[in-house]
Amino acid sequence: MSKTNCINCGAAKDVDEIKCPFCGTTYLDFTAIDFSSDNPVVCQFVLPYSKPRTVLSMLAIPRLNSITAEPSYYEIHGGFGNKPLARVSNGWDINFAVEFKPVAMRSDNTLFSVKTEQEET
Repeated sequence: MSKTNCINCGAAKDVDEIKCPFCGTTYLDFTAIDFSSDNPVVCQFVLPYSKPRTVLSMLAIPRLNSITAEPSYYEIHGGFGNKPLARVSNGWDINFAVEFKPVAMRSDNTLFSVKTEQEET
């Protein structure tokens, strides 16, 4: 099995793992997706706040709409009237706009399926 290092904490992890075993950082790997093609991909995610846990699955065509990088700043205030004294860079904000356009699944011509996982007792 191939190993790599977690980009968050540096711990060794298997490339097939979706979470770092040390710090718990989740890896969302888009390297297998060809954003320039019309080939659909399977998307699955847990619906937020669902009790019991509910998973939505769909077949979708991915599109990478934009990637932007902007410097991020914070201001230091002080003096009479608490006016801005300085603006300090604290890194970059990088934003990815990814769209997943649902397409009908060949098996039953639906756009998505919802599965509720039963809680263990």
